[in-house]
Amino acid sequence: MEPERTTWHEVLIITGGLTPQVVTETVYALCTRALDRLVPAKIVCVVTAGCLDLFGAPLDAALIRLQQELGIDADWRRRAGRPEADRCGLYVEAPCGADGQPIDDIRSDSDAVRFGDLVSNIVRCETNDPKSRVHLSLAGGRKTMSFHGGVAISLFGRAHDELSHVLVHPREFEQCKDFWFTTKESLRVSYGKDGGTLDAHDCRIELAKIPFIRVRDRLPPTLLDQALDYASYVRQLNAVLGLAPLSLELVTSECRVRIGGIVDFTLPNTEFALYQLMAEWRKGDCPGASSQGIGPEHSGWMTARMFEYPEEYRPNPVQRFAEIYDDTFRSGSIRGPAILNRVSPDPKVRTRRNGNRGAFAEWKSRLTGALQDQLHHPDLADRFGAPLTPLRQRGNRVVFGLRLDPREIVIRAEAPTAKEDPL
Repeated sequence: MEPERTTWHEVLIITGGLTPQVVTETVYALCTRALDRLVPAKIVCVVTAGCLDLFGAPLDAALIRLQQELGIDADWRRRAGRPEADRCGLYVEAPCGADGQPIDDIRSDSDAVRFGDLVSNIVRCETNDPKSRVHLSLAGGRKTMSFHGGVAISLFGRAHDELSHVLVHPREFEQCKDFWFTTKESLRVSYGKDGGTLDAHDCRIELAKIPFIRVRDRLPPTLLDQALDYASYVRQLNAVLGLAPLSLELVTSECRVRIGGIVDFTLPNTEFALYQLMAEWRKGDCPGASSQGIGPEHSGWMTARMFEYPEEYRPNPVQRFAEIYDDTFRSGSIRGPAILNRVSPDPKVRTRRNGNRGAFAEWKSRLTGALQDQLHHPDLADRFGAPLTPLRQRGNRVVFGLRLDPREIVIRAEAPTAKEDPL
């Protein structure tokens, strides 16, 4: 449940370039808007290193004057360290390159990616505070910087977070380096190169709120807690939305499941063996069932009957399950219990068939629960074999499987070495 507006911890994040005035202009507009007046407790400016001096002492002084002008009680003292380390103050952040050196300007693809990494992680951290409201301003900096800021708030923004752009009228005030905000009293500021002046009292500052698409609820919760690079967030979101391939990697020796860069976890031996069997059935396009129906004309999916009458199918699903189960113990010193004492690949009597059906129903239920716990989002869970509602076909029989292209499935006996491509 959202906190009451009066208790929100207000955070302003601004992408900035050569005009630090956008900070005070935005703060002024937020503090004076008629509805839902907003006084930021924390201001985070995301700039390039070449602009750090511009966002130095003159900005500090202008913020003090703005506080006095509007009678604002806020602690906007400049702070070092990471922005999420404190709940108030002024932070000015700039990205560094792969070599650890500050990036002076966005002049290459790698510069843009590094800026995207920085602003997306700042927005992610601030929006992870359930008591915060984040207002992101696209007022300054290169278009690339504004774009990355907008994408970051779209990725992580919640229903009450805001996106805006600040405008000054008349626009000639954009050329006044001494103009910082509209004043109550007359104040002449220099304009242009000919020595002319304008009156700061006559400026009107407009805050244009920008509607944006919020996709935070489409992200797995585990992703919100990870400090990833910007490209990874975008790639994984596209995968969640079904707009990009998302691979499944299974490592038998570790009972390990990796789904793209979203989750990496292990399963108990029986659940893992069943999951690998499902993956092999899809990868081999084995006949018997599909998401569309049951019968020899359908393939790639499984049904409970395959475990009750395994001798009718090729490969024999129970025999293959037992082989995978044994393989999961092969790299360790502990041997697994004889699984064929629990299930049979060639049941001759009804009690053995019922035993097969009951055992696989138990393991399938536990596997589904484990996958849903890891994947969180229902679309992802459905795609990877754990739908919230079982899919039923002919005769109300449940079919289950992976909604993946066989090429998206990788099965390994051992984990790859550091020099190997993981996929």
